[in-house]
Parts: sequence; structure tokens; C-alpha cells
Amino acid sequence: KVNGKWVAPFRNLVACKSLTNYARGYCTFTFKSNSEYNITDTSNSNSGNNVIWNQFNRLKNDVDNGKVSTPDLILILAGTNDAIQNLNLGDINTAFSSSSITSTDIKTLTNLAQSVRYCCDVIHNEYPSCKIVLFTPLPLGSKSHQDKIFLVRDTIFKCAEYLGLYAIDQC
Repeated sequence: KVNGKWVAPFRNLVACKSLTNYARGYCTFTFKSNSEYNITDTSNSNSGNNVIWNQFNRLKNDVDNGKVSTPDLILILAGTNDAIQNLNLGDINTAFSSSSITSTDIKTLTNLAQSVRYCCDVIHNEYPSCKIVLFTPLPLGSKSHQDKIFLVRDTIFKCAEYLGLYAIDQC
């Protein structure tokens, strides 16, 4: 659940000064051809704007407006919906072949590897001292999706390795 039961125990476990959950159901890491900047739509829908990048944009807007403090840590749990929606994984070597992603047109970044790279680069550029932790997708009971979950998991792990980030395996 978007506001699942893990939030309060996590806050107590790590003794956070504050914790804000920007998660939304059906969100993907991967941009879609109709994705665009949108910080007002917070519905749990399978739309092009329900992407990790827009969750970050909502956070950034709240920081800029003084609603929340600058984050020290950002946890990103994503990939399950990328697998269920059978989105393109992309090629890791291509996604990391240059020192940065040159396109800022998110509609051209329509695979998982490029989307993870771009989102993490944007977060790091905005909050250089913030730690980013990537979580692999949650396993699904359905065999038809499980194979894709493991491919998404592997892509996220490889992206984390290239980016020098922590990744936590949930499979």
C-alpha cells in the first residue's frame, strides 16, 4: 500500500527527524511516451505521469516551498510495475556509455536502464549529499510476471553498481 504499515516502524527504526512518503500505486521507473512533468496528479493510476521522476519532482517542490527539509536519504522501491507492464529494460552499457544522459526530453528515455540513470542523476545533481538506495521489485505470486521481475531486478542492480548506489534485493 502506498501508505503501508512499514512507514511508522521504519521511522522508529532509523530515528528519522522526518519521513515523507511520496509513493504512488502503479508507478514505474520507466518513462512512457506520454510522460510529462506533473506534480499535481497524485492518483494511483497507470498513467504516463505516474513515474518515479514525478514523485521526485513533488519532493523537490515541497523542499523548494519549505514544506519539507532537504532529504538526507531517498529510498526508491520500484520496478514491479515496470515488469507487469512489460516495459523495455534497455541496455545497461548504452545507458551508461557516456558520463551523463544528454537528453533532458524524458519522452526519449523510454527504457528502464535510462530512466533509472536519469532519475538518479537528477536527484544527485539537486541534492549531492543525499544518499539514494534502490530497492528491487517485490516478488509476485504469478509465474507469468516472475521471470520479468528478475530481469528488472538485475537491471536495477546493474544500474546501482554503475551509479555507486546501494541496492536492496527484495526478490
